[in-house]
Amino acid sequence: MAEQLKTVRDRYSDEEIASYYAQGFWQESSFYRLATDQAAATPDAPFLVDSSTSLTYAEFADRVLRLAAGLHRAGLRRGERIAVQLPNWVEFPLVAAAASRIGAIVVPIMPIYRGDEVGYVVQHSGAAFAVTCGEFRGFDHAAMFAELRPRTPDLRKVFVARAGASGADSLDALFATGEPAELEAEVGADSSPDDGFLIVYTSGTTSRPKGCFHTFNTLRSSAAAIAQSLDYTAADVQFGPSPITHSTGLVTSVVLPLLAGAKSYLMEAWDPAEGLRIIEEHRCTAAVTATPFLQMLMGAYEPGKHDASSLRLWVCAGSPIPGSVVEQSREMFAGCQTLSLYGRSENFLTTMCTVRDAPTRSASSDGSALAGAEVRVVDSEGRELPRGEEGTSPTTVRVT
Repeated sequence: MAEQLKTVRDRYSDEEIASYYAQGFWQESSFYRLATDQAAATPDAPFLVDSSTSLTYAEFADRVLRLAAGLHRAGLRRGERIAVQLPNWVEFPLVAAAASRIGAIVVPIMPIYRGDEVGYVVQHSGAAFAVTCGEFRGFDHAAMFAELRPRTPDLRKVFVARAGASGADSLDALFATGEPAELEAEVGADSSPDDGFLIVYTSGTTSRPKGCFHTFNTLRSSAAAIAQSLDYTAADVQFGPSPITHSTGLVTSVVLPLLAGAKSYLMEAWDPAEGLRIIEEHRCTAAVTATPFLQMLMGAYEPGKHDASSLRLWVCAGSPIPGSVVEQSREMFAGCQTLSLYGRSENFLTTMCTVRDAPTRSASSDGSALAGAEVRVVDSEGRELPRGEEGTSPTTVRVT
């Protein structure tokens, strides 16, 4: 599929684009520009933390530029695709931001996927580069990519994060040295937030996954709407067990805290007891996950052993929230609101409950359409129904 991708103007008219900017849904800042702005404002504030690595905003912005220079020297160019299959490590946001700095397009792949699924995404997206890890949770991802190379002719280079060596395939070896001003000039102009940024693939429940193509603005607008709905600030600490190589984790564990200047803990392998320990240690305040994460956390929680008092928000997405979970979680985690959200890979966010809604609303609703989103309720024939009538399925359009 190594072909020219459509541009934002193939999807939106000039009038629509101007309207989105005028209303503030879209903004002028790229991923890299947001990172450098936060680095200038709060250089020593922590941004990303995983089980072995911690980066301040200044460290993150600096490493993004150095990785962008390294990827550019390795041959990655504007408009090309780079597939990334990694656990919840800080390397994924670094690669995503560095690729965006070049103008390349990130193709995230969840670490649970294996040969056939990964091969399809790499081939279908036309990825020229890939970044993966070695052995993780008993599976050798680097070896899998080596086996895929003969079947993915567009894939020129594969780099391995945390390879433990400085060889040609080591991601660590790509971080360039030198003065930042010289590296900026070498890499060239930053991408526009309306350039292609991301191709995220759906789960492929009924057929082969489809790639959903996004600019940074279409992703950032959803993160900004979530931030507004949650009264999210720099004082928040995001807890991120959701895979950041897919929609929920990328929007809420990377871009959401970046917008606010907050801290984000990336949990690389889900374990509810370990999750409770991390929440206590890092004083995490917010999480956005599928409902089972919260259910398992509740199952592991012991009041005399665990301190989850820092939590103020837990947002569930991906499946309906049983009313009992809403009620029980509110009783179990005093001071923590359980909210619901409805979104898709195609448009990230459509509706959600906010901190200003009644506490019980999430038990029976995914909230209301947020600013910039439209929801149309239709019958089985696709005809729009009058307000107040129950439909068979919603058709959603996200203004991004």
